[in-house]
Amino acid sequence: MIVGLVTSFREGRLVRGAVESLARGCDLVLVLEGPAPPDREALGQPSELHKLPSNVLVRKLDGDDDAHKRTQLVEWAQGLHRRRHYHSSREPLWLVWCDADEVLLWSEYLPDYLAYLEAGGAEQNATGGFALRHVEPDGSVYLSWGRVLDGKVAKRYLVSGYQLEIEGGLVVALPLTPLCSAGGIPLAPETGIPANDGERDAWLAQHRPPLAGEPHTLHRHPLRGVLRSRQRMHDDEAQWFERTHGEN
Repeated sequence: MIVGLVTSFREGRLVRGAVESLARGCDLVLVLEGPAPPDREALGQPSELHKLPSNVLVRKLDGDDDAHKRTQLVEWAQGLHRRRHYHSSREPLWLVWCDADEVLLWSEYLPDYLAYLEAGGAEQNATGGFALRHVEPDGSVYLSWGRVLDGKVAKRYLVSGYQLEIEGGLVVALPLTPLCSAGGIPLAPETGIPANDGERDAWLAQHRPPLAGEPHTLHRHPLRGVLRSRQRMHDDEAQWFERTHGEN
């Protein structure tokens, strides 16, 4: 069972693109719409979530804390999975995240990648899933480690989508690892590009933009409203980012 998850806060028509892109590759898409706090009420228009695909469910909950909303989405997905597959504890639950100002491209091929992962054809990360490539508007490319995860091991988010507590109480970081600079140019390591042909080929295979047919997320934040963009991050997320990255 593959479940797409979207947290939304007044993204207007952008969220529709995120939801529809997930719906093409997921069995279910769950959308959580939190109400706008009073000081942000004028920052955007309500989401245009009407006439959605039949595999999309929308729920409205109180609270504007991003980590709380993400945890609620995980619990919602886990509850649905238990009810639908109560007869089989072996049925996998894959969670796929897409922010409201993003789209998951080539999502229709995501089940093929997950079947390959389940068969042991690729190594799972700490969350039981794998990293997706993430493309920014300037063409820079990152590996996003928290996009696809095993929904059975996830417990709760601690800081937005960057820290996740999994079963056993272990807290894992879910970073964005840079692969390419603006324009999709591979980022050379401090030690320089490997001189050995085999090592260089392996390095280039990793530090590249996504291939045609490879599921990846595309960030579309320039299409946000100006006021909404200025207050994008929740206060807790901004404070954590400042502590870990410094003023620069």
